[in-house]
Amino acid sequence: SKLKTVVFPRAEELKSKLRKKYADEYDEWKAAEDARLLREAEEQQRIEEEERQADRARQMRVAAIEQERQLAVEKQQYELARQHEDELERHRVMEDERLRSLELERLESLRRLEAERLRREEERQQALAAAAVSQSVIEPPSYSSIALSPTAPPLSSLQSL
Repeated sequence: SKLKTVVFPRAEELKSKLRKKYADEYDEWKAAEDARLLREAEEQQRIEEEERQADRARQMRVAAIEQERQLAVEKQQYELARQHEDELERHRVMEDERLRSLELERLESLRRLEAERLRREEERQQALAAAAVSQSVIEPPSYSSIALSPTAPPLSSLQSL
């Protein structure tokens, strides 16, 4: 019974110490495991945040590239529209010059026609005048009609002709 009185209480004490030691070790292991899991979770969150930032950076680059492409397309469209307007303006100027040239040709043609008409009229007038002179040379005037005229010179002055 010494066994009961000495060994069993000692065994209970050792069991109690052993339980306390295992509980302390478990608490340490549990704290270490919790810290490790916390570090892993924080590392996973950091990795996910870096991935989100990388995704945002990619999206921003894609958006910037898309915006640059859109600006390039708009610039090209603007240039094409400006070139088209310039071409239309060149055609308008050329058409204006062609119309001015045609108008100048028309005016020059009218001027030549008028000059020709005036020249013919002058020739006609000269021909009429020449015919009148030639008619008066061929047919002397009738002196009797001149004598009857109140403004006519005396008949004696005409006979000397």
